[in-house]
Amino acid sequence: MAVAPTIRSMNANLNHRKDTMKRAVLIPVILGAALLTGCGSSSSSHPAMDPNMKMGGSDGAKAASLVIEHATAGCHNWSLNGAPMAPHQVARLQHGNGITITDNDVMPHTLVQLAGPTATMASVDMASAGAQSTVTFPTAGVYKFSTKAGEDYTSGIVTTGDDHVLTLTVYVS
Repeated sequence: MAVAPTIRSMNANLNHRKDTMKRAVLIPVILGAALLTGCGSSSSSHPAMDPNMKMGGSDGAKAASLVIEHATAGCHNWSLNGAPMAPHQVARLQHGNGITITDNDVMPHTLVQLAGPTATMASVDMASAGAQSTVTFPTAGVYKFSTKAGEDYTSGIVTTGDDHVLTLTVYVS
């Protein structure tokens, strides 16, 4: 009879070790997955397709900053609140607040509203490097913008591929 408790205790000890090893492996895997899921705003879906996607630190913000810069491939891109440069940007703001657009490109840009409630726009013709335009959103809704690019300030600037069409979608609550 003394053999049975020994076998049972060995099996219990072995099962305890297996459970401990499973936890030791699963905990780092689960934590790693949680960190990857929570970091950044990159996604394989197009941000303009998902109005709930948080982008560029502007989710429900009172103000945002958008900067247009030159790009060798595609001619120009813009960045929302320091997020990666891209031709398409999405912001979420509270009504009554706005975005400041700074043109740091090698060409002038004119800001154009394409859709949505009427936004209050000032200095839409950004005709020199460093020029700024401001847009305020008086009511809730979905606003869409683009820019019309002018000619380069200086000659000899080389770009590859088709010029990007800059688009901005702003979801205002």
